[in-house]
Amino acid sequence: NCIRNKISDKAKPFVHFTATSHDIINTAESARYKDFANNVLIPVLIDFQKTLIDLALREKDTLQIIEILNGLASTGEEAHVPKQIFKHYVEHPEPGVRLAALRAISKYRDEESFQLLTSYMKDKDAEVRRQVLNCLCWTFGERCLSFALNALHDADPGVRKAASQISGALKAHQAISGLITLLSDSDNDVQRNAALSLKKITGQDFGFKATASKKHKEDAIEAWRFWWRENQVEFDRSKS
Repeated sequence: NCIRNKISDKAKPFVHFTATSHDIINTAESARYKDFANNVLIPVLIDFQKTLIDLALREKDTLQIIEILNGLASTGEEAHVPKQIFKHYVEHPEPGVRLAALRAISKYRDEESFQLLTSYMKDKDAEVRRQVLNCLCWTFGERCLSFALNALHDADPGVRKAASQISGALKAHQAISGLITLLSDSDNDVQRNAALSLKKITGQDFGFKATASKKHKEDAIEAWRFWWRENQVEFDRSKS
């Protein structure tokens, strides 16, 4: 109507063909997005970019080492890259560097690599322990089971979660008792994964939900304990 008021009566019937309500609305939206981008988003992104640059300059040596290690590990030609290059960095004080070196070493898939990886299941950094456990699982399969069982009792919830997932993926009946214990874990995510793995291993489901009330969880945990007391001997015998 604003446009029609400013043109001749002869032209008025054609306004709708060139300026629909959506034309007006979308043009206004575009102008609003432009103002938001110029006045809010871009300045924030520029500040964020400056922060990233400062971090990159501060950590340049570590980042360069990790990039080099990852680059070497991704060539797919382990035989042409001496393992000693990676072994040099497994004792580096920076956890990210240790992880990059250990992931690269896992690709050699030999006994020395297995022994070296397992020694880092006691690393002081929880993320190193978690990722080493995953490397052991995906590279060496069931050979990692004893380490996964021990990791069910790790001090870090991320490691306990990974151990629960691996136990379920391997359908390890040896983990049942530990997984039942983890249903009472302080971390809900650990509880959830322990319940999922128990179901995978045993085929049983006593209605445990990590988000349920305390009473509901206690009842489900007691059901699991009762079932395990009644079936442990027979279950272990059938899996041996």
